[in-house]
Amino acid sequence: MAISTVNMLNRPLEEQIQDLKKTDHYREVQDKLQAEREQKGLWVKSKDKAGIEDYYMDVTKLSSKSFFTTVRTHEGVIKVPLVIKMIMGEKINLRDRIEGIMESYMKAVMQTTSHNLMMSRIAGMKMAAAAFILAQLGVPPDELRKLRRKALDDAVTENVALMEENIYNSELLEIIGGSSGSRLKAERSVLDEIQKQILTQAKRLNIDDYYTQEKILELRINAAKGIYYKFVEEEQTIQYELDYYLNEA
Repeated sequence: MAISTVNMLNRPLEEQIQDLKKTDHYREVQDKLQAEREQKGLWVKSKDKAGIEDYYMDVTKLSSKSFFTTVRTHEGVIKVPLVIKMIMGEKINLRDRIEGIMESYMKAVMQTTSHNLMMSRIAGMKMAAAAFILAQLGVPPDELRKLRRKALDDAVTENVALMEENIYNSELLEIIGGSSGSRLKAERSVLDEIQKQILTQAKRLNIDDYYTQEKILELRINAAKGIYYKFVEEEQTIQYELDYYLNEA
């Protein structure tokens, strides 16, 4: 018996494992573990359609006839169908949810460049939370970096557009006025404050060197030209209407 045991231990480990799997005891243990696993289930937390109440779903009971994605549960990352049908007829499309979270992530990235320090910090926390969720849902880091880059590019475009609009309004105020005394001074103060906020955001976007004195002057000239063309267009419209009424008379 001792010689037999020694010979068995001297055999390769792979052969010992294969022999063990053939025993009734091994099959009984595996069946028991499988039964416990099925009874316990792998539960994923979600919300109802209204987004109010939480409910749980056992992904071990889901159909395998669909595309799969990965989600993280208390037992680790598992595969679940991309579209999940619930007992109450609810349907969850994880891809739609991912796209929504991506939009929230990009919005948060843009808000991190806000001139408002508090808003910027809160947006930073939202951005980190959204990035974590997307990572858990299987979005690769490269895609997150692309989303961040696009969000920052959009923020730059928006910043430049806001500066052009603010300079246009400032030039229009200087030309037309419209108010007098303290009212005009207050309107100028508001536009000056908006420009400071835009420049603060530009600094956080690392494009503060874009707004040189020459660039600001160029934007002012373009704004003045735009205002001039608007006046010319208005003059032509008035002249057309005047000629029309004179001819009718």
